Amino acid sequence: MKKYYPFSSLIIRPTSTQELAEIQVIAANKKLIELVCGKKEDFVGDYSKELHIIVPINYQKEGCEVYGAKWFDKTKVKSKHIHMFQNNSEKYGFQLCVGVPQSFSLMNNVILENVKTAENMLIAYERIMAGMSKQFDMIAYSHGEKGKKEFEKNKSKYIPERQKDEETNFS
Repeated sequence: MKKYYPFSSLIIRPTSTQELAEIQVIAANKKLIELVCGKKEDFVGDYSKELHIIVPINYQKEGCEVYGAKWFDKTKVKSKHIHMFQNNSEKYGFQLCVGVPQSFSLMNNVILENVKTAENMLIAYERIMAGMSKQFDMIAYSHGEKGKKEFEKNKSKYIPERQKDEETNFS
């Protein structure tokens, strides 16, 4: 995780709940940080890239709970493009929908893929909120059962993380 998102920290608490861990991430990837000579503080302003991730025991099957985007204004985006829920919005922000449940078992690194999806989502929403775009620029499945059917139809097109890295030279 730190290889791609240097501003991240793992929190493991001794609790009786079924949570494996929590992760605090600033969803600014290493290439961007290096490109702008960025510091952590550069990514926590008006359109904060802060994420809070709860990693359940069965995360490889169910994915993670990813929270962020306290600054998001649902009135500026068409409802079909809102891929988040109101859960825990006061403390951590919205719960971001970072994938179709069936996709997680196909991923080499579910946590990393969930963060990458959240980063792309934050960028797409920031562009709308900041007035840089009028459309939602992100490939996403539909909500609910329709999205699950779309995934089932297209899952052969899924490119595992390792293969993506080789194709894009993102290391």
